[in-house]
Amino acid sequence: MGYFEGLTNGCFNKEETGQTVFYPLGVMGKGYILPDAITEDKIRKFMQFYYKVSIISILGVVLVFGWLYVFLLLPVNIIWFFFKIKPLISGLPYSGSKLSFKQSYINSASAHNTFVLWLFLISSIFVMMMFLHMLVSNNNTMVKFLALIILLICGACSFAIAYIIRAKKS
Repeated sequence: MGYFEGLTNGCFNKEETGQTVFYPLGVMGKGYILPDAITEDKIRKFMQFYYKVSIISILGVVLVFGWLYVFLLLPVNIIWFFFKIKPLISGLPYSGSKLSFKQSYINSASAHNTFVLWLFLISSIFVMMMFLHMLVSNNNTMVKFLALIILLICGACSFAIAYIIRAKKS
């Protein structure tokens, strides 16, 4: 399995009853009980497609226009997500269970490739070191602020990736 399957797995959970629950907003939202494998497959395919398009478009905007333009793209991606996911979950019953960060990471770990996870962790730490250097060595307040924001985001990503690697080992 690949990276996007791993991301997608983080939005699904198997309940003790054997039912599959889909959490469109991950740990921040409620879950929907999926009635069958066909519905699950449709949602999984959309989620993988959504992640691919979103990540590629965000990277493209950053490379072509710069970081600040991502803030214009994010609302477009979010609106697109809600308009496309709504018909897929419409009428599905809610689950009473919540998805925890731990369970989401464990589910995600099952599909991620260990080598790719280590590559992402090393890359994330490298980016953190670059922006830490930028934070310490630059006198421009705006540059320092952006460096701090990116440093915090990469730190959170590094922590999450390390947690997934640990979950995958156990």
